[in-house]
Formats: sequence, C-alpha cells, structure tokens
Amino acid sequence: MIHRIWFLAFIFVIAVVYTGKICAQQKLFIESGKEDYSLGRYISTLEDKENRLSINEAASDSMKNKYVYYNNETLNLRFSKSAFWFRFIVVDTSYYPSSGMNSFQGVRTWLLIKNEPIMEDVRLYYRDLNGGENKYIEIRAGNIIPVNEKVIKTNDFIAGFPVQKNVPDTVYFRVQTNSQVIISFNMLTTGQFVIHSSNKYLLHGMFFGILLLLIAYNTILYFSIKEKTYIYYVFYIFFYTLFIFIYEGYYFEILGRTFYHDYIILPIATVTCVGIFALLFTREFLSTKLCLPWAYRLLTYLTFVGPINFICIFTIGTQIMLVVWAGCNLGFIILGFVIAVITLKKGIYISRYYLFASSGLILGIIIIISIRNNLLPLQLNFWTQNALHFGILWEALILAATVGYRFNLLRAEKEKEKALMRNQIASDLHDEIGSNLSTIYLQSKMMMKVRQLDKNSKEQLQDISNIAGITTDIIRDIVWFINPFHDKSEDLLIRMKELASKMLINLNYTFISSRNDERIFDLLPDLNMRRHVYLIFKEALNNIVKHSDANEASILLSVEDRKFILIVADNGKGFNEEEIIYGEGLKNLRNRASQAGAKILIESNGGKGTKIILEVPL
Repeated sequence: MIHRIWFLAFIFVIAVVYTGKICAQQKLFIESGKEDYSLGRYISTLEDKENRLSINEAASDSMKNKYVYYNNETLNLRFSKSAFWFRFIVVDTSYYPSSGMNSFQGVRTWLLIKNEPIMEDVRLYYRDLNGGENKYIEIRAGNIIPVNEKVIKTNDFIAGFPVQKNVPDTVYFRVQTNSQVIISFNMLTTGQFVIHSSNKYLLHGMFFGILLLLIAYNTILYFSIKEKTYIYYVFYIFFYTLFIFIYEGYYFEILGRTFYHDYIILPIATVTCVGIFALLFTREFLSTKLCLPWAYRLLTYLTFVGPINFICIFTIGTQIMLVVWAGCNLGFIILGFVIAVITLKKGIYISRYYLFASSGLILGIIIIISIRNNLLPLQLNFWTQNALHFGILWEALILAATVGYRFNLLRAEKEKEKALMRNQIASDLHDEIGSNLSTIYLQSKMMMKVRQLDKNSKEQLQDISNIAGITTDIIRDIVWFINPFHDKSEDLLIRMKELASKMLINLNYTFISSRNDERIFDLLPDLNMRRHVYLIFKEALNNIVKHSDANEASILLSVEDRKFILIVADNGKGFNEEEIIYGEGLKNLRNRASQAGAKILIESNGGKGTKIILEVPL
C-alpha cells in the first residue's frame, strides 16, 4: 500500500513538472477592451543549437511538432549559445477596435515589447499579407540595433505587426544573446504602449531624482564632516543609479551605442563597482574594525574579487564566469546581512538599521529571481517588474537616514569618552600635582620658621612658597576647566562671581550680566575660548587689586552686534602706557586676547581709573 502511494506521488510530481510539455499550445484570443497581453503562456519554443535555421525552416511543417510548450509566465532558458525560436498564434475576435488600436481594412497593428532589458539579437517574423503564404517580413531589434534606428525609439520596443480579423495568425520571433535568456514579452496596442511608457518614465524619473538628491546631499556632508562612511555610501548609490540607467536602456537612448558590446560590458562594470563599495560601506558602517576584526579583513580582501571576476569574464569569455560573477555579487549582499546579524549580537545596535535597509533590497531581488524562474506564483506587473528599483530605493533612503544617525551616535560616544578622559585628567591633576604643590607650599612655610636659617635662605624659601601658591591656583583653574561637569554656562558665571567676591572683598563693586542671563556663555561654546575670557577677567581683577588703589569697580557682561563683551573698570589711579614699564600683566592680557581671536581695548589716564574692554566675535 505504501509503495503505491509513493508511486502515485512520483507520477503526480512528474505530471506537474511536465504539464507544459504535455499540453497543447494555447492560442491568444484578442478580447474587446483588453489592450495588453503577456505572451508567456501562449508561446512555444524551439532550440536551434547550430544557429542555422531560417524562418521558412522554423515555420515548416516538419518543425511544427518540435516546438516545446512550457505554459510559464516567464521562461528562463539560462545561459546558452543556441538561438531560440518562439511562436505564438493570435486570433482577433474582438467586436470593436480598442481606443489605442491602429486599424485598416480589418487588419490591426499590435506592438511587441520585451520586459528583459538586455537581449542582444531579437528578430520578429510575421506573414506578409501581400506576398503569399510562405513569405515573411523580418524586423531586427534587440540591443545590437541602435535605438535611433527603431520606429519607436525606446529600448523595450521590438516591432509592430499586423493581426487579421478572425484569422489565426502565427507570429515567430528569434532570440540569441550572450546574457541569460529570459523570455518575457508583451503584446499591446499603441495607446497602451503610450500609457506603459508614461508610467515607466514617471517611476524612473522619481527614482533617479530621489537617488541623485541623496547623492548630492551626502557628498556635501562628506566634504563637511570628512567621514568615510558618507563617501562610500555616495559611490555605492551612484553606481547603483548608473547601473539602472544603463540597464533600462536610457544610456543608449540618449548617447547611442558607444563601443562594441557596451550593452553588456557597462552593466557588468557598474555592478562590479556596486559590489566593491557595498563591501567598503558595510565594513565602515558596521564598525567591523573595532568589534569584528576578521570581518573587516574579509570585506577588505573581497573588494578585489569583483575586478578579478570582471577581467576573467572578458578574457576567458565563458558563461560560467558570468555565473560566478553574479553569484559573488549576490554573496556580497548575503555576507553583509550575516555580518550585520553578528555585530548586532555583539551590541552594535546600529546594525538593525542595516538589516532593515538590506531586507528591502533582498526582497526585491527575491521577487525578480522568482519571476524569472517561476518559483513563486507572482504575476508580472508594474510592481513586480520594478521590484528591484523599489528595493534599491528603500535601501538608499533607510541608509541615508541611518548614516547621519550613526555619525551623531558615534560623535556622542566620542564626546562621552572625552568627558571621561577629561574627568580622569582633572582628578589626577587635583590629587597628584595639586597635592604635591600644597605639600611644597606648607613645607617651605614651616622651614622658614627655623631660626638657624640665614636671610637669603628664607627669601628663597619665600619665593618657593609664592611660586607653589601661584602654581596651585593655576592648576585649580586648569582642573576646573578640564572637568566636564563645569561645561555649563551658568557654572562659569558663578565661578567668575565667586572670584570677584574673593579678590574684590575690600572694594565696592558691581557685577552685571545683560538681561541677568545666566546662560550668556552658551554663546561661547568653545571651552578654550571660555578659558581665555576667564583668565583675562582674572588678570584684570588682579591688576585692580595690586596696582590701581581703587575703592570701586564694575564688571559687565553683555552681547551687542554679534559680539560678546566683557568690561572691567575701576576708579583707581590709572596709568599712562608710554610712561610705565611694560609689565607681564598687560602683555598677558593682549596675548590671551590674540589667542582667542578677540579684540581688547585698555583705556587709562593718570588719576582717572582704568577700563578694559574685551570683544569676542560670535
């Protein structure tokens, strides 16, 4: 019983596989109101292995039973050096002509178009209605024929042919190509061809427009940021765009044929470049150098595989090399997907966006492969025919958004690392150097109390103590600015107010910030700039305390005419720069202002006080 079940199952599988070969070829009956027909299930095939058959031989009665009927929407005959003959029988049974139909004396003209962009030699044969039963008219098309020599100057157009009313007409066409033999043709009216072309041009126009905008935008970002991921993305999308531009025939429609076999060489060359930059982009985007060194090396070495395959295709010239080349490029996509999964498990969460983007491209490839090989029950329509385009667009948009997000994420991580390093340095300076300086200061003070020391030694110890004290203050300022917890604007303002209250304790003084804005230093985001402003402020206060003999002082922080302004003034004795010895204080003020790219103005006259104005351009 079990053996019978297995036998019946085997017979069923064989029947399913060879149904097309067993069934008779179907005729195509033209219906009223329908203007577009897919020819896949209406054609039968004859392989001409020696490429010798003429149309009269292919259409002879002796060959009639040698045609094989597959009953597939799309026919994939793989790579072959043979020529293939195809025939379909069409019968016009419509009651009235379609709106987009050319009709004359019961004969209506239909157009034949190919859905596979690359097909080298296509020849259409239809019976000459005025020349007898065995006379055929030949129209040559395919990529070897320049577009400008066609009646309708588009890549997908083959030819027009007449169909008689209620008379079965057998139409033949012959295909020979070095590329994969994918048989997918449509028969449609002139009006429907216009609609078909309009939809195609609209989709491709939007497709190219979006990709070119992404390329331009990310090129600008690269020159602004100098991040390698951007330039790899730009080249990756550029060569994808160029491939579609060539593959869909726009290159030849605009520029014409430029060199021998350009319709095969150019698409293969551009896809090779796509593979190279896909590997480089994956390598950088997934941060493989840090988290997955072996993947970084592997992706780098594989960039040489594409060019080597490309050279082998045109030097060895075998179709096997073309299969190897296609398999390698498909393998690159799968490899990138696998590496993204591994890096995601290692905690590189940006990888999930890579997977999300790649899934669109992979889905588009699966749909195209399924249609070409009849693996899934998918109808050839506008959406499935352009599945690869939608997949590329999906990936390009997701990656464009994610590249920017990745850059911001990496920048935030680097800032976090810098903050931790700054905090560690501040802690080390405070704990080690600050502690040692304090020890030197205290020990020198204690040694000065020893009675046996002479006057000169005590003076030297006093100098050591003073230097240690000054250096300690400088270290404290450095530590304060290095510490990332003091990066906020209000922290610096509070520190300046504390310094003023400490140094000007014996003076009447005012400290005013324009509009009482505690966040005024947000206008100076550069920490080094803030440090220069603080040290100029500190030096100005030090001069007031040591040299001015003032009893009043004023401090003003403001913003005017896109300038940050600091004004420190006193009512002391002032000075005349031409009469005083040029000391370190004034020199330090001018040097720091110059380093900050700021302008400093010192106004002072004997007996009229001093005003220091610092202007920092914003």
